[in-house]
Amino acid sequence: MAVTVSPERDTVATPMQRALRESLYAAAISFGLFVLFIGLKTGQNISNELVLTTRWGLLAAVVIATAIGRFLYVAYGQPFLANQKITDIATGLLPASVASRFFQLPAFIVALVAAVVLFAVNSSLVGWVGAVPAGYLQFLRALAIIYVLACVIYYFRGFIHANFTKLGIAALILYPILVVAILSLMSWSFVGGLQGSLKWVDNFGIQILIYVMLAWGLNIVVGLAGLLDLGYVAFYAVGAYAYALLGTQYGLSFWILLPAAGAMAAFWGVLLGFPVLRLRGDYLAIVTLAFGEIIRLVLINWREVTNGSAGISGIPKVTFFGLMTFNVSDPNYIAKVLNLATSSAYYKIFLYYLILALALLTAFVTIRLRRMPVGRAWEALREDEIACRSLGIN
Repeated sequence: MAVTVSPERDTVATPMQRALRESLYAAAISFGLFVLFIGLKTGQNISNELVLTTRWGLLAAVVIATAIGRFLYVAYGQPFLANQKITDIATGLLPASVASRFFQLPAFIVALVAAVVLFAVNSSLVGWVGAVPAGYLQFLRALAIIYVLACVIYYFRGFIHANFTKLGIAALILYPILVVAILSLMSWSFVGGLQGSLKWVDNFGIQILIYVMLAWGLNIVVGLAGLLDLGYVAFYAVGAYAYALLGTQYGLSFWILLPAAGAMAAFWGVLLGFPVLRLRGDYLAIVTLAFGEIIRLVLINWREVTNGSAGISGIPKVTFFGLMTFNVSDPNYIAKVLNLATSSAYYKIFLYYLILALALLTAFVTIRLRRMPVGRAWEALREDEIACRSLGIN
Protein backbone atom coordinates (compact mmCIF):
# COMPACT_ATOMS: atom_id res chain seq x y z
CA MET A 1 0.00 0.00 0.00
CA ALA A 2 1.55 3.28 -1.09
CA VAL A 3 1.51 6.22 1.27
CA THR A 4 1.67 9.73 -0.13
CA VAL A 5 3.32 12.31 2.08
CA SER A 6 2.53 15.92 1.23
CA PRO A 7 4.86 18.67 2.30
CA GLU A 8 3.76 20.52 5.40
CA ARG A 9 2.21 23.88 4.85
CA ASP A 10 4.36 26.75 6.14
CA THR A 11 2.28 28.46 8.81
CA VAL A 12 5.04 30.73 10.11
CA ALA A 13 4.32 34.34 9.16
CA THR A 14 7.05 36.41 7.60
CA PRO A 15 8.24 39.56 9.41
CA MET A 16 6.33 41.78 6.98
CA GLN A 17 3.12 39.82 7.48
CA ARG A 18 3.49 40.02 11.27
CA ALA A 19 4.19 43.75 11.06
CA LEU A 20 1.11 44.28 8.87
CA ARG A 21 -1.06 42.26 11.23
CA GLU A 22 0.14 44.11 14.33
CA SER A 23 -0.30 47.47 12.60
CA LEU A 24 -3.94 46.59 11.90
CA TYR A 25 -4.40 45.56 15.53
CA ALA A 26 -2.83 48.83 16.71
CA ALA A 27 -5.09 50.83 14.37
CA ALA A 28 -8.18 49.07 15.70
CA ILE A 29 -7.14 49.60 19.31
CA SER A 30 -6.33 53.28 18.76
CA PHE A 31 -9.66 53.77 16.99
CA GLY A 32 -11.51 52.25 19.94
CA LEU A 33 -9.57 54.34 22.45
CA PHE A 34 -9.73 57.71 20.70
CA VAL A 35 -13.08 57.67 18.88
CA LEU A 36 -14.75 59.39 21.84
CA PHE A 37 -11.80 61.55 22.92
CA ILE A 38 -10.68 62.82 19.51
CA GLY A 39 -13.44 61.99 17.03
CA LEU A 40 -16.19 63.68 19.05
CA LYS A 41 -16.07 67.04 20.80
CA THR A 42 -18.71 68.85 22.83
CA GLY A 43 -19.17 72.60 22.75
CA GLN A 44 -21.70 75.38 23.18
CA ASN A 45 -23.45 77.43 20.55
CA ILE A 46 -24.57 81.05 20.78
CA SER A 47 -27.74 79.93 22.59
CA ASN A 48 -25.61 78.31 25.30
CA GLU A 49 -26.79 74.86 24.20
CA LEU A 50 -24.62 71.78 24.20
CA VAL A 51 -23.65 70.72 20.67
CA LEU A 52 -21.62 67.78 19.41
CA THR A 53 -19.05 68.26 16.67
CA THR A 54 -17.02 65.60 14.87
CA ARG A 55 -13.31 65.55 14.06
CA TRP A 56 -13.03 62.47 11.85
CA GLY A 57 -10.04 63.84 9.96
CA LEU A 58 -7.95 64.20 13.09
CA LEU A 59 -9.09 60.78 14.32
CA ALA A 60 -8.11 59.21 11.00
CA ALA A 61 -4.69 60.89 11.16
CA VAL A 62 -4.08 59.51 14.66
CA VAL A 63 -5.18 55.99 13.69
CA ILE A 64 -3.06 55.98 10.52
CA ALA A 65 -0.03 57.35 12.37
CA THR A 66 -0.42 54.65 15.02
CA ALA A 67 -0.65 51.90 12.39
CA ILE A 68 2.37 53.20 10.47
CA GLY A 69 4.43 53.58 13.63
CA ARG A 70 3.61 50.05 14.77
CA PHE A 71 4.39 48.65 11.31
CA LEU A 72 7.78 50.38 11.15
CA TYR A 73 8.65 49.31 14.68
CA VAL A 74 7.82 45.64 14.13
CA ALA A 75 9.25 45.42 10.61
CA TYR A 76 12.43 47.44 11.10
CA GLY A 77 12.77 48.64 14.68
CA GLN A 78 12.71 45.33 16.53
CA PRO A 79 15.25 43.56 14.25
CA PHE A 80 17.52 46.59 14.40
CA LEU A 81 17.39 46.83 18.20
CA ALA A 82 17.93 43.09 18.54
CA ASN A 83 21.30 43.42 16.79
CA GLN A 84 22.49 46.28 19.01
CA LYS A 85 24.65 45.93 22.09
CA ILE A 86 23.23 47.40 25.26
CA THR A 87 26.14 48.95 27.12
CA ASP A 88 24.47 49.90 30.41
CA ILE A 89 21.57 47.74 31.52
CA ALA A 90 21.40 49.33 34.99
CA THR A 91 20.32 52.72 33.67
CA GLY A 92 17.56 51.30 31.48
CA LEU A 93 18.54 53.65 28.66
CA LEU A 94 18.51 53.07 24.92
CA PRO A 95 21.44 51.17 23.44
CA ALA A 96 24.37 53.55 22.96
CA SER A 97 24.64 52.87 19.22
CA VAL A 98 20.94 53.69 18.67
CA ALA A 99 20.88 56.70 20.96
CA SER A 100 24.01 58.22 19.43
CA ARG A 101 22.35 58.13 16.01
CA PHE A 102 19.02 59.46 17.25
CA PHE A 103 20.25 62.28 19.51
CA GLN A 104 22.34 64.38 17.15
CA LEU A 105 23.42 67.94 17.89
CA PRO A 106 22.07 69.42 14.59
CA ALA A 107 18.68 67.82 15.17
CA PHE A 108 18.71 69.11 18.75
CA ILE A 109 19.40 72.67 17.54
CA VAL A 110 16.67 72.45 14.88
CA ALA A 111 14.12 71.15 17.40
CA LEU A 112 15.06 73.82 19.94
CA VAL A 113 14.76 76.63 17.38
CA ALA A 114 11.44 75.25 16.12
CA ALA A 115 10.04 75.05 19.66
CA VAL A 116 11.11 78.62 20.48
CA VAL A 117 9.74 80.00 17.20
CA LEU A 118 6.41 78.22 17.55
CA PHE A 119 6.16 79.45 21.14
CA ALA A 120 6.88 83.03 20.07
CA VAL A 121 4.21 83.06 17.32
CA ASN A 122 1.68 81.02 19.26
CA SER A 123 -0.84 83.86 19.56
CA SER A 124 -0.69 84.60 15.80
CA LEU A 125 -0.82 81.05 14.43
CA VAL A 126 -4.60 80.91 14.13
CA GLY A 127 -4.77 84.20 12.23
CA TRP A 128 -1.97 83.24 9.86
CA VAL A 129 -2.70 79.63 8.91
CA GLY A 130 -6.16 78.91 10.32
CA ALA A 131 -7.43 76.90 13.28
CA VAL A 132 -6.78 73.36 12.01
CA PRO A 133 -3.20 73.91 10.71
CA ALA A 134 -2.43 75.84 13.89
CA GLY A 135 -3.43 72.76 15.90
CA TYR A 136 -1.04 70.58 13.90
CA LEU A 137 1.75 73.14 14.37
CA GLN A 138 1.15 73.11 18.12
CA PHE A 139 1.38 69.30 18.01
CA LEU A 140 4.72 69.60 16.20
CA ARG A 141 5.83 72.07 18.86
CA ALA A 142 5.04 69.48 21.54
CA LEU A 143 7.05 66.86 19.67
CA ALA A 144 9.98 69.27 19.37
CA ILE A 145 9.88 69.98 23.11
CA ILE A 146 9.80 66.24 23.89
CA TYR A 147 12.80 65.65 21.60
CA VAL A 148 14.74 68.51 23.21
CA LEU A 149 14.06 67.14 26.70
CA ALA A 150 15.04 63.63 25.57
CA CYS A 151 18.33 65.00 24.20
CA VAL A 152 19.06 66.78 27.46
CA ILE A 153 18.35 63.60 29.44
CA TYR A 154 20.57 61.57 27.10
CA TYR A 155 23.56 63.90 27.27
CA PHE A 156 23.30 64.22 31.06
CA ARG A 157 22.23 60.62 31.71
CA GLY A 158 25.29 59.80 33.78
CA PHE A 159 24.77 62.74 36.10
CA ILE A 160 21.04 62.06 36.37
CA HIS A 161 21.58 58.39 37.12
CA ALA A 162 24.13 59.18 39.85
CA ASN A 163 22.22 62.07 41.46
CA PHE A 164 18.57 61.31 40.71
CA THR A 165 17.25 61.97 44.20
CA LYS A 166 19.00 65.32 44.63
CA LEU A 167 18.17 66.34 41.09
CA GLY A 168 14.51 65.36 41.52
CA ILE A 169 14.12 67.42 44.69
CA ALA A 170 15.89 70.38 43.06
CA ALA A 171 13.57 70.12 40.04
CA LEU A 172 10.51 70.09 42.27
CA ILE A 173 11.76 73.15 44.12
CA LEU A 174 12.51 75.11 40.95
CA TYR A 175 9.43 73.94 39.03
CA PRO A 176 6.99 76.83 39.77
CA ILE A 177 9.66 79.49 39.29
CA LEU A 178 10.72 78.06 35.93
CA VAL A 179 7.14 77.58 34.76
CA VAL A 180 6.10 81.14 35.63
CA ALA A 181 9.26 82.60 34.10
CA ILE A 182 9.28 80.59 30.86
CA LEU A 183 5.57 80.65 30.04
CA SER A 184 5.29 84.33 30.91
CA LEU A 185 8.22 85.30 28.70
CA MET A 186 6.96 83.13 25.82
CA SER A 187 3.66 85.05 25.67
CA TRP A 188 3.17 88.49 24.13
CA SER A 189 1.05 89.48 27.12
CA PHE A 190 2.67 89.06 30.52
CA VAL A 191 -0.68 88.86 32.29
CA GLY A 192 -1.96 86.11 29.98
CA GLY A 193 1.30 84.22 30.27
CA LEU A 194 1.26 84.51 34.04
CA GLN A 195 -2.29 83.19 34.35
CA GLY A 196 -1.50 80.30 32.00
CA SER A 197 1.63 79.41 33.96
CA LEU A 198 -0.31 79.44 37.23
CA LYS A 199 -2.62 76.79 35.78
CA TRP A 200 0.45 74.66 35.13
CA VAL A 201 1.60 75.14 38.72
CA ASP A 202 -1.86 74.30 40.04
CA ASN A 203 -2.78 71.35 37.83
CA PHE A 204 0.64 69.78 37.28
CA GLY A 205 2.19 70.70 40.60
CA ILE A 206 -0.24 71.06 43.47
CA GLN A 207 -2.78 68.46 42.36
CA ILE A 208 -0.13 65.90 41.46
CA LEU A 209 1.65 66.27 44.81
CA ILE A 210 -1.66 65.81 46.65
CA TYR A 211 -2.26 62.52 44.87
CA VAL A 212 1.37 61.52 45.40
CA MET A 213 0.81 61.83 49.15
CA LEU A 214 -2.35 59.74 48.84
CA ALA A 215 -0.41 57.10 46.90
CA TRP A 216 2.28 56.92 49.58
CA GLY A 217 -0.36 56.39 52.25
CA LEU A 218 -2.08 53.73 50.16
CA ASN A 219 1.28 52.02 49.66
CA ILE A 220 1.51 51.43 53.42
CA VAL A 221 -1.87 49.68 53.50
CA VAL A 222 -1.72 47.77 50.21
CA GLY A 223 1.98 47.62 49.41
CA LEU A 224 3.52 46.94 52.83
CA ALA A 225 0.74 45.33 54.85
CA GLY A 226 -0.85 43.62 51.82
CA LEU A 227 -4.40 44.66 52.74
CA LEU A 228 -6.60 45.28 49.70
CA ASP A 229 -8.30 48.50 50.81
CA LEU A 230 -10.68 49.76 48.10
CA GLY A 231 -12.21 52.50 50.26
CA TYR A 232 -9.01 54.39 51.02
CA VAL A 233 -10.22 57.53 49.25
CA ALA A 234 -13.09 57.78 51.74
CA PHE A 235 -10.67 58.94 54.45
CA TYR A 236 -9.42 61.62 52.06
CA ALA A 237 -13.04 62.78 51.65
CA VAL A 238 -13.62 62.78 55.41
CA GLY A 239 -10.53 64.91 56.01
CA ALA A 240 -11.36 67.33 53.19
CA TYR A 241 -14.96 67.87 54.29
CA ALA A 242 -13.91 68.16 57.93
CA TYR A 243 -11.51 70.94 56.91
CA ALA A 244 -14.16 72.68 54.80
CA LEU A 245 -16.94 72.50 57.40
CA LEU A 246 -14.78 73.61 60.32
CA GLY A 247 -13.32 76.42 58.26
CA THR A 248 -16.64 77.79 57.00
CA GLN A 249 -18.66 77.29 60.18
CA TYR A 250 -16.12 78.30 62.82
CA GLY A 251 -13.59 80.35 60.83
CA LEU A 252 -10.58 78.43 62.13
CA SER A 253 -7.10 78.95 60.70
CA PHE A 254 -5.54 76.63 58.16
CA TRP A 255 -2.76 75.69 60.55
CA ILE A 256 -5.35 74.45 63.06
CA LEU A 257 -7.57 72.80 60.47
CA LEU A 258 -4.75 70.86 58.79
CA PRO A 259 -3.91 68.59 61.77
CA ALA A 260 -7.59 68.53 62.78
CA ALA A 261 -8.62 67.18 59.37
CA GLY A 262 -5.85 64.58 59.52
CA ALA A 263 -6.94 63.54 63.00
CA MET A 264 -10.55 63.23 61.83
CA ALA A 265 -9.53 61.01 58.90
CA ALA A 266 -7.36 58.90 61.21
CA PHE A 267 -10.23 58.62 63.72
CA TRP A 268 -12.55 57.21 61.07
CA GLY A 269 -9.77 54.87 59.94
CA VAL A 270 -9.47 53.51 63.49
CA LEU A 271 -13.25 53.08 63.78
CA LEU A 272 -13.35 51.14 60.53
CA GLY A 273 -10.21 49.21 61.37
CA PHE A 274 -11.47 47.48 64.51
CA PRO A 275 -14.21 45.39 62.86
CA VAL A 276 -12.80 45.25 59.31
CA LEU A 277 -9.22 44.09 59.94
CA ARG A 278 -10.56 40.75 61.16
CA LEU A 279 -11.46 40.02 57.54
CA ARG A 280 -9.13 38.85 54.80
CA GLY A 281 -8.79 38.94 51.05
CA ASP A 282 -11.92 39.59 49.04
CA TYR A 283 -14.06 40.14 52.14
CA LEU A 284 -11.83 42.99 53.26
CA ALA A 285 -11.96 44.50 49.76
CA ILE A 286 -15.78 44.36 49.60
CA VAL A 287 -16.27 45.90 53.06
CA THR A 288 -13.84 48.77 52.40
CA LEU A 289 -15.42 49.36 48.99
CA ALA A 290 -18.83 49.55 50.67
CA PHE A 291 -17.47 52.03 53.23
CA GLY A 292 -16.17 54.27 50.47
CA GLU A 293 -19.51 54.15 48.69
CA ILE A 294 -21.38 54.94 51.91
CA ILE A 295 -19.22 58.01 52.49
CA ARG A 296 -19.81 59.17 48.91
CA LEU A 297 -23.59 58.79 49.16
CA VAL A 298 -23.72 60.54 52.53
CA LEU A 299 -21.72 63.51 51.22
CA ILE A 300 -23.97 63.81 48.15
CA ASN A 301 -27.35 63.41 49.87
CA TRP A 302 -26.76 65.27 53.16
CA ARG A 303 -27.41 68.61 51.49
CA GLU A 304 -28.04 70.53 54.71
CA VAL A 305 -24.42 69.98 55.75
CA THR A 306 -22.37 69.24 52.64
CA ASN A 307 -24.42 71.16 50.03
CA GLY A 308 -24.66 67.99 47.95
CA SER A 309 -22.97 67.81 44.56
CA ALA A 310 -22.39 71.58 44.51
CA GLY A 311 -19.77 71.27 47.24
CA ILE A 312 -18.74 73.79 49.88
CA SER A 313 -17.64 77.25 48.85
CA GLY A 314 -16.06 80.10 50.77
CA ILE A 315 -13.37 77.96 52.40
CA PRO A 316 -10.73 80.17 54.08
CA LYS A 317 -7.46 80.40 52.19
CA VAL A 318 -4.11 79.39 53.50
CA THR A 319 -2.27 82.13 55.38
CA PHE A 320 1.45 82.77 55.51
CA PHE A 321 1.97 81.02 58.88
CA GLY A 322 -0.78 83.20 60.36
CA LEU A 323 1.28 86.38 59.87
CA MET A 324 0.12 87.50 56.41
CA THR A 325 -2.77 86.62 54.12
CA PHE A 326 -3.23 86.27 50.39
CA ASN A 327 -6.48 88.24 50.26
CA VAL A 328 -6.00 91.56 48.48
CA SER A 329 -8.63 93.35 50.60
CA ASP A 330 -6.93 92.51 53.91
CA PRO A 331 -4.61 95.12 55.46
CA ASN A 332 -1.96 92.44 56.13
CA TYR A 333 -1.96 91.24 52.52
CA ILE A 334 1.48 89.80 51.78
CA ALA A 335 2.16 92.20 48.90
CA LYS A 336 1.30 95.23 51.05
CA VAL A 337 3.42 94.07 53.97
CA LEU A 338 6.46 93.22 51.83
CA ASN A 339 5.92 96.18 49.46
CA LEU A 340 5.50 93.98 46.38
CA ALA A 341 3.34 94.23 43.28
CA THR A 342 -0.16 92.81 43.62
CA SER A 343 -0.37 89.39 41.97
CA SER A 344 -2.29 86.13 42.28
CA ALA A 345 0.91 84.15 41.81
CA TYR A 346 1.96 84.44 45.46
CA TYR A 347 -0.86 82.22 46.71
CA LYS A 348 -0.31 79.43 44.16
CA ILE A 349 3.46 79.37 44.61
CA PHE A 350 3.24 79.38 48.41
CA LEU A 351 0.65 76.60 48.28
CA TYR A 352 2.90 74.59 45.96
CA TYR A 353 5.89 74.83 48.30
CA LEU A 354 3.71 74.03 51.30
CA ILE A 355 2.36 70.86 49.68
CA LEU A 356 5.86 69.97 48.47
CA ALA A 357 7.10 70.17 52.07
CA LEU A 358 4.20 68.00 53.24
CA ALA A 359 4.91 65.49 50.44
CA LEU A 360 8.59 65.27 51.40
CA LEU A 361 7.56 64.85 55.05
CA THR A 362 5.18 62.05 54.04
CA ALA A 363 7.92 60.36 52.03
CA PHE A 364 10.36 60.63 54.95
CA VAL A 365 7.84 59.16 57.42
CA THR A 366 6.87 56.27 55.15
CA ILE A 367 10.51 55.39 54.46
CA ARG A 368 11.35 55.49 58.17
CA LEU A 369 8.30 53.40 59.05
CA ARG A 370 9.34 50.77 56.54
CA ARG A 371 12.76 50.45 58.19
CA MET A 372 11.32 50.31 61.71
CA PRO A 373 10.14 47.08 63.39
CA VAL A 374 6.53 47.93 62.66
CA GLY A 375 7.37 48.23 58.96
CA ARG A 376 9.13 44.86 59.02
CA ALA A 377 6.03 43.44 60.70
CA TRP A 378 3.82 44.86 57.94
CA GLU A 379 5.95 43.24 55.25
CA ALA A 380 5.94 39.94 57.12
CA LEU A 381 2.16 40.20 57.45
CA ARG A 382 1.90 40.69 53.70
CA GLU A 383 3.93 37.56 52.99
CA ASP A 384 2.29 35.16 55.46
CA GLU A 385 -0.21 36.19 58.13
CA ILE A 386 -0.32 32.75 59.78
CA ALA A 387 3.46 32.69 60.18
CA CYS A 388 3.32 36.16 61.73
CA ARG A 389 0.74 35.05 64.28
CA SER A 390 2.84 31.99 65.14
CA LEU A 391 5.80 34.28 65.81
CA GLY A 392 3.76 36.45 68.17
CA ILE A 393 3.32 39.48 65.87
CA ASN A 394 0.07 41.31 66.59
